[in-house]
Amino acid sequence: MTRIKLIVLLVAVMFLSGIENANAQEKSPQTVIIRVYVDAKGMEFNFSLLVTTPDANSYELPMETLTTKNKKENTINNSKILQKEIDKWKKEGFSVDEISGSFFDSFMLIMSKD
Repeated sequence: MTRIKLIVLLVAVMFLSGIENANAQEKSPQTVIIRVYVDAKGMEFNFSLLVTTPDANSYELPMETLTTKNKKENTINNSKILQKEIDKWKKEGFSVDEISGSFFDSFMLIMSKD
């Protein structure tokens, strides 16, 4: 009788650990990629944010165009747009993993959550 109880207990433990592993696989890390895209036309620099979401969809957020006349003001405005997008993802539980490049040179921000 004790052998049967031991076998039933062993099977139950194996079954439950299998369910735990399946749940752990479903909760794989999620990643968001935010890039600053620059399209230079002469002395005008057209900026936009390209965002790739955890489900591999992408969208574009237009930003201010920089010229020699409005460079400082529009750089501030563009920084605010970037900040709002980062804050949006932070509120959803994402944190910054990596930042590469500079604002003018292929800036990329990678955020993730487990």
